[in-house]
Parts: sequence; C-alpha cells; structure tokens
Amino acid sequence: SRIPNVRLLPDELAVLHGAIFGQEVVQSHHVTDRSNDPSRFLIHPHSNFRTRWDIIQAIILVYVAIMVPFRVGLREPAVGNMYIFELTIDALFVVDIVFNFFTAVEDEDGCVVFSFAATAKAYCAFWFPIDIIACLPIDIILKLS
Repeated sequence: SRIPNVRLLPDELAVLHGAIFGQEVVQSHHVTDRSNDPSRFLIHPHSNFRTRWDIIQAIILVYVAIMVPFRVGLREPAVGNMYIFELTIDALFVVDIVFNFFTAVEDEDGCVVFSFAATAKAYCAFWFPIDIIACLPIDIILKLS
C-alpha cells in the first residue's frame, strides 16, 4: 500500500508512534498531491518498508560485527557459498546507500521533508562517509593482500 505524502508535525509524529504500537488514535493529516513532483519517489522514513529494511540492515550489521574481526584477525577469507553470501551483504550495503539518498528526512521541527536536496545534504553531512567505509568488501581486500 502507498503511504500518503504527509508533512507531520511533532505532535502528529507522536500520534503516528502511538498508532504503530497499538494505541488507538484518531488524527487528521494534511495530504499534499505530489503526483507531478519528482520527490514523490522519496521513501517516507516511517514507512513499513523503511522500517523493515532498517531491521534487516541491523541484523546484517550484527553478523558483520562478528565475522569481520574473525576473518581479519585469523586471516580466514570466506570461501564457496559463504563468499557469495558475504558479497551479497556488501551489495546490500550499496543498495542501502541508494535507499538513504531516496529516504525523506525530518527537519529540526520534526516535520518530514520530501526534498532530494535536503535528503542528500543531511545524508552526506554525516552517514555517507561512514556507509562508504562499511561498503568496502573485506573479503576482496583480504584476497588482494
């Protein structure tokens, strides 16, 4: 289902949070028609899709946090199916970078801003360099060394 394009105020975010966790809340939202706006392709940061994606990324990060020190410390590169699995993880990190450039951001008032420029500025200001480093394929680096 498509999430309506909504500019949420801080108190509306609280209502949304309550609704997600099972509290019955009735609240009207201001829906803006963005059918001709290129920012309609931005992902709402509180959408079910984005929440599920973030959970998957967190699980992958736990795996990486355990396996990378093991592989680097013992110089044990992944082989066979594990090599393919870990390359897939590296690819998912690259996909995450793309998703981050397509996920709307919240401004300082807690309002969701559907703007490519605001999204890119916010992402590049902090998380982008960290994500680029996280995308480095450790197995390929170990094989080259």
